[in-house]
Amino acid sequence: MTEKNLQILDSVMLSAQGSDPVPLLPMFREMFCQNPADQGQIYVAVMPKVGRSACWYALGVSIAEAKQGFERRFAQHSLDTFSPGDRVALLPSKEVYEFAGIYEEYRLIRLSVVNDPRNGSFTLPLDELSRLQHADPESPIARRAPSKGELALTPLDLVIETRSFGNADFFDTEVIYLGRKSLFQNVMSNVEVARVVNGSLHKFASADVLPWGRIATSGRVSLESDEASHARPLVARANSALDIIEFCRANGVTNRHIVVDSAQFLERELASLCRLMDEFHCKITAFCGFKDFRLLSELEDTGRIFPSQIRPEKIYPREQNGIFQRVASSAHRAVNFEWIENFPVSHEIVDGTAEKLETISEALRALEFDTEREFIVGRAFSVLRTIVNPQLSGARSEEVASFVAALSMSFEKVAQFWPAAERAAFTDVLTNLQRLAESSDEIASIKRMAAESLIARPLSPEELSQEDVIFLVDDGGATLVLSGWPRRAKVQQFVFEYDYKDVFSVAFAFEERWFRLFNKSYRDAELYAADPDTPYRPTINQEASKRFWSPRGNDQFVAPDRDRSFVKSKLAAINDSDPEASLPTTLIWFSDDHLCPLADGGKLPTIKNISRSMGTDNLQIDLVGASAIEPGDLCVFRTGSDSDLVKSLARHSMG
Repeated sequence: MTEKNLQILDSVMLSAQGSDPVPLLPMFREMFCQNPADQGQIYVAVMPKVGRSACWYALGVSIAEAKQGFERRFAQHSLDTFSPGDRVALLPSKEVYEFAGIYEEYRLIRLSVVNDPRNGSFTLPLDELSRLQHADPESPIARRAPSKGELALTPLDLVIETRSFGNADFFDTEVIYLGRKSLFQNVMSNVEVARVVNGSLHKFASADVLPWGRIATSGRVSLESDEASHARPLVARANSALDIIEFCRANGVTNRHIVVDSAQFLERELASLCRLMDEFHCKITAFCGFKDFRLLSELEDTGRIFPSQIRPEKIYPREQNGIFQRVASSAHRAVNFEWIENFPVSHEIVDGTAEKLETISEALRALEFDTEREFIVGRAFSVLRTIVNPQLSGARSEEVASFVAALSMSFEKVAQFWPAAERAAFTDVLTNLQRLAESSDEIASIKRMAAESLIARPLSPEELSQEDVIFLVDDGGATLVLSGWPRRAKVQQFVFEYDYKDVFSVAFAFEERWFRLFNKSYRDAELYAADPDTPYRPTINQEASKRFWSPRGNDQFVAPDRDRSFVKSKLAAINDSDPEASLPTTLIWFSDDHLCPLADGGKLPTIKNISRSMGTDNLQIDLVGASAIEPGDLCVFRTGSDSDLVKSLARHSMG
C-alpha cells in the first residue's frame, strides 16, 4: 500500500443522503495497515458496538484499493494489449470501433468505424490510451467517428484522481463483504462519498462512485447497484466464503481483501476463510462487538484469530461524527460504563423465601441430592421468579397458581427422601409461594413505584400490561429500566446499544445476582484482548457473583410446567424388594423431556454428525455406547420391533 493510497483513505468522506460528509474513522486507517494474514491469522477489530462499521470499512477500502489497482494495471497497460482488427469500446461513450494500429512517429492511435474504415477513420493522442477497453458483445457499434469535445471524467476519477474514463479494464473486484445482505444493500444505497480535490468538494452517491455487486455460488460476479460508470463491481458481497473461493478459482485471482461483518459469520466460515488466506493469499478483516466476546475467545483457541481492541479515541475522534455518530457515541459511553446497576426492592416474604431456598439448596448439595436440588429447588426458584414478576398493573395470573400446585405435587413424591429439616423448610417455602401468588398486586406495586421513580413519569397502560422482562425508557431517552426476569439475548439487545446513559434493574435480592453475574461475565470479557491501559473498565459492582442454582441452557431454570418427579417415584421403586437386582445405568434425557435408562454396556443407534450424511443415499448411523452419547446427538429408535432395551425398561418402570 503506497502512501498516496493512504492519503486517499484518510481524505475520503462519507455521509447519509442530505447530510454533511465527515472523514472516515481513524480506526479504519489503523485496521487497513494491519495484515496478520502473513502469519496465517485473521485480524479482528474489537469494539463496543459494530453497527454498520463493516460496511463503511468495505466501502472506504474499496476506494483505496481501486486507486492502487488502477495504478498497477495502468502501468501494465500498453498498445500490445490490442491487435489490428480488435474491436474496442471508446470511453466515455462506450461505442465500439475497430483498432487499426498506431502511428509510432506521431504518437497517435488509429481507430475506424466497424466495416467502414475508408470513411470512418480517425486518430487519438497516445496519452488517451486509457480510453480504450475491450468491447462487450452488448456494446453498441458506432456509426460515425466521435465528435471532438472535452472529455468528462467519471465520479470515481474525480474522487481518486485518475483518468480511467470508466475503463473497466483498469479495475476489478478487490474487496468482498461477507455479511448480511439487507444491511449491505441499505448502506450502499443510502451513503454518499465525498472528497476535496484541488480545493473543490466532489460528492456523489456511492453507486455512482463505486459499483457494487454479488458473488454467486458459481463464482460469477453480477452488478447489484444502479447503473454506474463501470461494468465491473469494485466491491461485492458474498453469502458464503465458499462462494469467494469459487470466485478466486474461476477468475484466477488472489490477494483479495475480505471484510467479515460479525463473530457469528467468522465462526461459521472460519475453515473456508483460513483456506482463502492459505491458498489465495487473501487479507481478512473481521469486526466483533463487546456482546460477542465469549464467542471470539473460543475462536482464538484455533490460533487463526488476531483480536485487537480498538481504542475509543479511534472511534470517537470528535464531537460531531456525522454518519458514524451512533457507533462513535457508543465507544464514548463505553468508557467506564456500568452495564447494569441495581435499584433494590425488598419484601419480607420474598426475601425470606429466597434465603430459605438457598439454604435448602446448599444442604442438598452437601448430601449429593443433585437431582432434587436441580429439579425441585431449581423449579421453586423459577416459580418464585414468575410470581415476583407479574404485570405491573397487578393483574393476577391463574397460571401461577397451577405452577405452585404442580411444584407441591412433585415435592410430595420425593419428600420422604429428604432430611427432616429441609423437608420442613421446603414446606414453609410452598406456603410462602401460595401467599405471594395471591398478592400479585402488592408485588407489582413495589416494582411499579421503583420503576416510575427512576424514569420520573407514570407508566402507560401499554407498559403496565406487558409481561416477562419489561424495558422502560424515560422521556429524555437517557435512562433504561429493566423490570422482570431477563433473558440474556434480550438484555444484550438493549444494553449493548449504548444508547442510554444509565441502565438500572428493579430487582429483589435474589434477582439482583443474575445481573451481577451478567456484569461480571462482561467485565471479564471487555478486558479480553485489551491493552493494559484501555479504558473500557467499569468501576463499581465489583462483588463476585454467588451462584445458588445450576443453570441450564441460557441462564434459565427448568420450566415449572415440566414434571420429572417420576424419576424418583417410578424408577426408584423397581428395586425396593430386591436391592441386588439393581442394574447400573446411564440416564439420557431427550429434548421432549423423555428419559432413557441405558445400561452402561449398552449402545444406541446414533447420528453423531447429520451434516456429514447430507447429500448421500444413507445416513451415517453408528452404535454408540452410553458414555459416548453427547448433547446434540440424534438417537434412532426402530418402529415395529419389541427388542429395544428402552422399550423393555419403559414397560417395567411405568407399568
